[in-house]
Amino acid sequence: MERNRETYKLQISRWNIEYTIYQENQDEYKLSNIKISPLYPYEAEIIREKLEGEYEWSYDEKRKEITLWPKTKLTFKEKGDFIEKLTYQIIRSYPDMINSIKIETIFEQLIQASWLTWKEGDKLRLRKTIINQYYIVIEVEAKEEKPALLLPTLSIKIYQASMKRATLITKLIKSKIPETVIETVYPVLQLTIKLKAIPTIFLKQKLDNILNILKEVIKEIGHYNSYTRRP
Repeated sequence: MERNRETYKLQISRWNIEYTIYQENQDEYKLSNIKISPLYPYEAEIIREKLEGEYEWSYDEKRKEITLWPKTKLTFKEKGDFIEKLTYQIIRSYPDMINSIKIETIFEQLIQASWLTWKEGDKLRLRKTIINQYYIVIEVEAKEEKPALLLPTLSIKIYQASMKRATLITKLIKSKIPETVIETVYPVLQLTIKLKAIPTIFLKQKLDNILNILKEVIKEIGHYNSYTRRP
């Protein structure tokens, strides 16, 4: 029985992609369909052949929209990872779409999010400073592994933390981001996070997620300090 239907929408250059997923049980999601526009029927066939798994498709001529749905149920547990993977399959299957995605295409959204942004060869470099109880410097190097696919590495430095707090921060971050590597703990807590390759268009979203985790950790440390200071 289908429940909790959700829709995710993306815009890539002039194309709109919409995923509809649903749950049959609490721990698993399934793909209902994918809608892409504007496209023509012959382009639908190109994309269908390149996708992993077997799909049927239909075409709405008025909206120039194709709808693809899997012949067999596609089951997954992590929504974000699944949508990233499926999006890259679509991007790489269609030359016009993949050619429209360059590192420079995400500059504007990163700059608007207060990232200092520049490019060195095939690498995108970012830097952001956060002052929120601690002085935090985040640097990102994202190498273009394949067209429209980035391999990001984050270097995070947290200043003004005592040894006790730095140790607690490392435990909390490692519990939330297991791939974190602790370079130094004190006097400067330095972390490295190597992410797996992601579609270029998802970089800002991925960085936002990590920033939110950092903010949660700092907030938890604040609550811990308040609790330990009580008489």
